[in-house]
Amino acid sequence: MATRSERYPRRFVSTDDLKERPVIVEIEEERLEELTDTNSKTASKPVLSFVGKEKKLVLNATNWDAIVEITGCEDSRDWPGHKVGLFPTTTLMAGRRVDCTRIRFRASGSCTATGTTAACR
Repeated sequence: MATRSERYPRRFVSTDDLKERPVIVEIEEERLEELTDTNSKTASKPVLSFVGKEKKLVLNATNWDAIVEITGCEDSRDWPGHKVGLFPTTTLMAGRRVDCTRIRFRASGSCTATGTTAACR
């Protein structure tokens, strides 16, 4: 037998991928990608990719702000090399509780990338 996610793999991280536990990842890059929603509307959205991982994470404002807080860097060009934790949780959306992925975790006591202090623009 196979699971639904095995038969219909998703391009982006879902709470199912996290298996009810936080996962530490290293940011590779942030860039805009054209995405189409369920109503066939297309929009540019910020998308985060991770070192050694196939799946990406579409960034909402909450997760963007969490990365800024963790890295101390407002500019996403300064995020590569920083480690963050992805964790599954829930949130209210349109009056319903839904699964979501959030970002937290400071990889070390300081803002580091590949062993050196990261410089923010």
